[in-house]
Amino acid sequence: MTRTTQQTKGSLVSGLRALMPRRSIQVHEAYRVAELQAARVRMHFGDSSPFFDTAAFSKLPRITVMEDSKLQASGVTEWSAGSWQISIRSDEAEVRQRFTLAHEMKHVLDAPQLASAYKEVRSRSDANRQMEAICDYFAACLLMPKRWVKRLWGEGVHDLAALANAFDVSQVAMRRRLEEIGLIERRQRIAPRHAVRYPAGPSGMTFRRNQPTAAVHLLEAT
Repeated sequence: MTRTTQQTKGSLVSGLRALMPRRSIQVHEAYRVAELQAARVRMHFGDSSPFFDTAAFSKLPRITVMEDSKLQASGVTEWSAGSWQISIRSDEAEVRQRFTLAHEMKHVLDAPQLASAYKEVRSRSDANRQMEAICDYFAACLLMPKRWVKRLWGEGVHDLAALANAFDVSQVAMRRRLEEIGLIERRQRIAPRHAVRYPAGPSGMTFRRNQPTAAVHLLEAT
């Protein structure tokens, strides 16, 4: 790897964080930023095919990705010893692990601005659920970009399994993305019954969702 490439990759995370306005944002703005960040990641690593290799994240400075079969949730992220430690539950399907890793990366990007940019989002009664949904949206935009989904759909690829295979995602994730983009009718979903908690402390934030959904611990976020 050349020095130029190292510097470019090293600046990716800070560049993505810079896309966040330096003010409190509304929920709809948070979704827009997530989509812009996902597109920027694609541009950085190359966007020549529908598939995105999430293994690229482990090559970034101060990012360590590990697999752990003992995790109680799909993913856990924490700031430790000067780097972000992302643990992914290894006994889950590969497509789920890919989505979880992308989800966790969004938590990494948001960590420094939780108290400022996300002030309006955190004031909502369903703050934790909303934050998790934003991270899911980032993952969906990264793994299933709108332009690639529409391109394949326009070429006549309408079979759910074929589309999911092209993007290497689950069929559930693929269907939801098609609904988001408006290519198929949105199904009515029942809200999950499990509770979520959103404790906030002066030195950091902790996000948790019950298994098997993703979880993240942000400690001493910098």
